[in-house]
Amino acid sequence: MRFIISWILLLIGLCASGRHNDYKIVDLNIRYDNTNDFPHDWDSRKSSVIQWLKRQNADIYFFQEVLHHQLLDVASGLPHFEFYGIGREDGAAKGEYSPIFFNQQKFQLLSSETFWLSETPNRPSKGWDAACERIVTHVVLIDKESKDTLDLLNTHWDHIGKEAQMKSAVMINNLIHTFSPHHLLVCGGDFNTDIHSEPIQFLITSNALVPSGELSIWEANTYHGFGKVETGKCIDFIFYNQYQFESDQTYTTRHFRKNWFSKGFLSDHDAIVTQLKIIRNRTKSERDTIEFRF
Repeated sequence: MRFIISWILLLIGLCASGRHNDYKIVDLNIRYDNTNDFPHDWDSRKSSVIQWLKRQNADIYFFQEVLHHQLLDVASGLPHFEFYGIGREDGAAKGEYSPIFFNQQKFQLLSSETFWLSETPNRPSKGWDAACERIVTHVVLIDKESKDTLDLLNTHWDHIGKEAQMKSAVMINNLIHTFSPHHLLVCGGDFNTDIHSEPIQFLITSNALVPSGELSIWEANTYHGFGKVETGKCIDFIFYNQYQFESDQTYTTRHFRKNWFSKGFLSDHDAIVTQLKIIRNRTKSERDTIEFRF
């Protein structure tokens, strides 16, 4: 009997330790609180959205378009999570946040910073031909058990300025090149441009990044305007370093279940949910043979 119990405990331990080789990540443009969205405004959907987020049991969440009171709502619904983010209009609590939430039982925060995607990245500002202030949020975490260090980036690019999008890609590329090569790298966000665009291609090829998921995801529209837009492009992504991770599973979803008979929209964007598994045993020569094509 003791032998059987020992084997059961061993298997449980192996499963638990294996879980620390991978991370579940959710990216969602949560849609800023706009009363004109009724019946999809924040008050109408926040409870169900927060319940959906809790059911994902993710390790890390990237959000965009989060106003301060929405940030507090989400934080109260995810009590075991710590977050970092600031309002893009004043560097404090005004305007939209692009916060990163992480499970504080699993991770410890080492550092955090926000940069404006502009010619003056250290203060609130619009860049180039952008219509709005745009930011990139950066946190450095350490996995308490595995001791892996992660660089996480969350960004929301401009929806109008083509020059701003390209310069944003260059800025983020330059930022990534300051990171330690020993750190794991994941970058999420609403990029407001598709996988084939010059800014996205530059960001990918300059940093060995891969968008999580399959071609069917990248070619489908992730912005749907609460179901009003039937065709479009994928503009929301979770990118990861292809030499550090492989994607076990990725899917998009736009609904929560109201009841047995109807569904509601999480947001005017799809959520992206991915499971990334850390690659630990590949040799350098094996990693160098990896080739990613669109």
